[in-house]
Amino acid sequence: MVNLRLYHTGQCRHPEWSTRHDRPMRPCTFPMHAAVLDRGGDLALFDTGYAPRFFAASQPFPERLYRWLTPTTAPAADALARRLIAEGTHGAVRTIVISHFHADHVAGLRDFPDARILCSRRAWDHVRSVSRMGAVRAGYLRALLPEDIEDRLGFVDDLPMRPLPPVFHPFREGRDLFGDGTVLLLPLPGHSTGQIGAAFIGPDGAAHLLIADASWSVTALRDDAPPPGLTLRFIGSAADFRETWGKLRQLIAAAPETRLIACHCAASSAPYLVPR
Repeated sequence: MVNLRLYHTGQCRHPEWSTRHDRPMRPCTFPMHAAVLDRGGDLALFDTGYAPRFFAASQPFPERLYRWLTPTTAPAADALARRLIAEGTHGAVRTIVISHFHADHVAGLRDFPDARILCSRRAWDHVRSVSRMGAVRAGYLRALLPEDIEDRLGFVDDLPMRPLPPVFHPFREGRDLFGDGTVLLLPLPGHSTGQIGAAFIGPDGAAHLLIADASWSVTALRDDAPPPGLTLRFIGSAADFRETWGKLRQLIAAAPETRLIACHCAASSAPYLVPR
């Protein structure tokens, strides 16, 4: 069994319409939650969220465009590493799973210099292949990545494949994070190239699926209200996004008891959020 804790690491603002087509253009605040997966004291992070170095990394041009498009607040007191140091658990972090390399998911990566880093091979290949402007367009700020990342990097593609329980279908297989079947990592492409999610059973026996940014809210998924076409033109792959969206909708219909948690969704995160 795996215990889930979520930590608020900052927030950004942009039009709600850009995340679901049936909402107005008014600016909306979206929190960013980083996840700690606790398997009996052995900790793995699912993303690291915002951290203050985001502002230095987004100061030069063209990286500044990222900050202009998504005005961000990331207090130092909310940085994940600082929260875990205060708890006395920072040193127990052995692994960091990067769902995808958007800046709001990796800004705290340098604060965990001893942890191994896992991502999909597709995600890393894309980060390495794009130009500086292409990186900004894709939502990457390369200055946030540790200088020794390639020495610490592993790929989920190389982990053993295991079948997923029926409560996660139509997702059938996942990569075994800990080697004991407790956390299985699965592809959720579309929002960003090579995006992955994490499936596990909680202490209460409930099935959980961390969906990263496959949707910015679980309510939007339930309402079948995806982002507008304009948004989908600027993400990793509109076709992959729609396919992932469809599978998540199938899961909700077939196994409504499975708990989906999105990184930016306050409602789905609330039961697991550690007070600030």
